[in-house]
Amino acid sequence: ASTPSGLAKITPLNAAFMTLDDQPVDPVIVHRLLDAGADPRLDPKPEFIAERLTDVDAQTARRLFEHHLDPNLGNGLSNAIQYSRADLVREFIRAGVDLNSYRDKPLGTLPLVKAVQFKKWEIVDLLIEAGRVNAWADRHAEAARRYRQAIAAAPQRRDDVLLALAWQLAWGGHHDEAIPLFREVAERLPAQKSEALHGLAESLAASNQLLPALDVYRTLAADPADLRA
Repeated sequence: ASTPSGLAKITPLNAAFMTLDDQPVDPVIVHRLLDAGADPRLDPKPEFIAERLTDVDAQTARRLFEHHLDPNLGNGLSNAIQYSRADLVREFIRAGVDLNSYRDKPLGTLPLVKAVQFKKWEIVDLLIEAGRVNAWADRHAEAARRYRQAIAAAPQRRDDVLLALAWQLAWGGHHDEAIPLFREVAERLPAQKSEALHGLAESLAASNQLLPALDVYRTLAADPADLRA
């Protein structure tokens, strides 16, 4: 459709999100437009759509992402965090949003830090879980970075992620960083002591510290319930 000179083109999909008097976006219209071939990539201002996703349900957001709406556009993820839309945050994560990108320019706030600032603890858990997803995919450096962000943003969650961080560092070959973390967990967190000692022994051995590693394995072997040692 033609537009007056000087005015940006507005696609039907973009128009669906331009509601008057704070009226909600109609998801039926969005779904019908997508079914008819609407492509967010062809929209002149797709970031406007991304930032209005808090006005739709998670299923509609997922369909938009499946139709190639870029989850990294604008402050869409930040808005979802601020409005306590954990369901929407899941869709951003599923769509591959960069959780290490600074949002809310020019303020520059990491999503995890923003979740802590607004005390959205369910969303903090989701972002920590995203670190575990990276771990399962063998993206150890990314997972370790995510866990460090979690600890920096929410120090009270340190004990929840410290052992996982140590393992990610070890699996990524950073044994010198993993060793003190394994030691800390073994000394402070009894429920995780055995697992931490196994990690400590493996990292010591990988660092060619064979005698200290042997000492740790002897400690583990003294426990008849520990079959791994």
